[in-house]
Amino acid sequence: MAVVCTRCLESAETGKTTSPSGIAGKVLFVGLLIAGLWAWFLWLIAGVFAIWDQVAKKTVCPKCGSAELIPADSERAKLLLADVRRAKGDAPQPEPPPIDDPGG
Repeated sequence: MAVVCTRCLESAETGKTTSPSGIAGKVLFVGLLIAGLWAWFLWLIAGVFAIWDQVAKKTVCPKCGSAELIPADSERAKLLLADVRRAKGDAPQPEPPPIDDPGG
């Protein structure tokens, strides 16, 4: 699904998914291997932590890391992207109305 970041206006096919604790989870699982089966409570902690890690994931902007994403096909996203294109000069500018010459 295409998304647009409302903070940096980056348009991407999908956002980057982040996990709040990638390294901490790996340390716990390595600790499990080292500690062995005698430390059954480490397995319990690691299991709860792994479930929490999966539940707490969120989709963020690949450019700025913001979680303020909206679908690219929404009206708000279309307006934001049109403003950006107009500011960059990529989109055609609307022509001003003709000026009537009262004296001529």
